Amino acid sequence: MATRNRPALAQRVTTDAKSVHVALTDGRDLTIAFADHRFLRGATPVERRRCVVSDDGMAIWWPGLSEGISVAGLLGVREASLERLADEARVRQGLLPARRRAI
Repeated sequence: MATRNRPALAQRVTTDAKSVHVALTDGRDLTIAFADHRFLRGATPVERRRCVVSDDGMAIWWPGLSEGISVAGLLGVREASLERLADEARVRQGLLPARRRAI
């Protein structure tokens, strides 16, 4: 998959009859087939549609199924690289104070 190995956060998630579509913060889109995940294979169409971006873009979560998929796992990157991106986004949104750099 060409989208792997570059960190990005999920910003939007949609579904169709066979897949989950994840829009990433860097403009890429991922498509994940329901058949690729056991918990989604056994879910009803309504359960599959009820997914949200969670953990500040680091995961896709199905509340009704109590299951999720890590964006880091989809991209083949370390979780820490996504945590840094999420922290940077929180700083831009004023949710975290900016870190001061040592001189």
